[in-house]
Amino acid sequence: MSSPFDINTLFGVKDLVAVVTGGGSGLGRVISRALATNGAKRVYILGRRLNALHETASTHPEIIIPIVADVTDPTSLTAAADRIREETGYVDFLVAGAGMVYLHPPPAPGPAPAPTTSTADASEGSGDGAGPGKGGLSLSSGKIQVGRTLRPSPTAPQVESFLLATTPDEFLTSYRVNTMGVFYTIAAFTSLLDAGNNRQNEHDPVSASATTQREQKEAVIKVQRKSHVVAIASVSGQNNNATGGCAYGMSKAAVIQLMGQMMRVLAPLGIRVNTLSPGVFPSNLAGTPANYAMTAEGTFPMELIPLRRAGTDQEMAGTILYLASRAGGYVNGHVLVVDGGSLGYR
Repeated sequence: MSSPFDINTLFGVKDLVAVVTGGGSGLGRVISRALATNGAKRVYILGRRLNALHETASTHPEIIIPIVADVTDPTSLTAAADRIREETGYVDFLVAGAGMVYLHPPPAPGPAPAPTTSTADASEGSGDGAGPGKGGLSLSSGKIQVGRTLRPSPTAPQVESFLLATTPDEFLTSYRVNTMGVFYTIAAFTSLLDAGNNRQNEHDPVSASATTQREQKEAVIKVQRKSHVVAIASVSGQNNNATGGCAYGMSKAAVIQLMGQMMRVLAPLGIRVNTLSPGVFPSNLAGTPANYAMTAEGTFPMELIPLRRAGTDQEMAGTILYLASRAGGYVNGHVLVVDGGSLGYR
């Protein structure tokens, strides 16, 4: 008999039937392949670009099944759900990962002049030791040297231009894909997720009459893996930086709020609901060799990402396996931030 603490018992996704929207690229591709590699029975990937879906499926063509679907179209999602219902009859794990962004970087400040310093008594304050030129403090002759880099602020016309660069259509599209797409994806697959729970109740019951120590251990191992929904949000929906433009961050903040509501709505069906909020992952940008170089330590300043690098595909795979398996079975209604510490450091 397997130990309840065996890694396969805890983190295994054997025979899991999963659906991943946005599976043709980015984190959706990483998540789909991670599930397929570790024993999932079927991973249905939904997206609009068939060629991209086939590229994802190429590593596990018998497990990863491409379906062309549009998350902004409820009819399209219902058709995809109907096909899966015919083939498997249930879904255990749903990842709402389809998303998009219009990049409108905020106006950059002007060039920095030479750092200026002033002196202050040690009793007047303290700092993080970043050093002159970075707003830090250093001790010299009994005085604290306060270093500042003074950068000109962007002008009002620059700020106005940045704000107006996001068109009304871009706002609407951002919400249609990033927020409304999550809502209608969950709606389309709720019955299949419920069927997944009912199936596990029938085939993997917990013995309520377990009396011996061995029977109790077996019951622990057989605690069913509840059907589960994970939406991919972003730390852009939690911080105050308009790095990719305002519409993206606002739409991802709305996803986090939506998933809190979905946890309450789906709780009577025993369906877990969580949100994954990633920071910088190269595969979520373009997946180019240059972007993957960002995973090297020291690529980012500590003030931006305390771990000083981007996240790796392996780290995202490990995170999703935790959420999908029994190891994460008591996690519900949670926003899991995977960002190297950037959100907490600011």
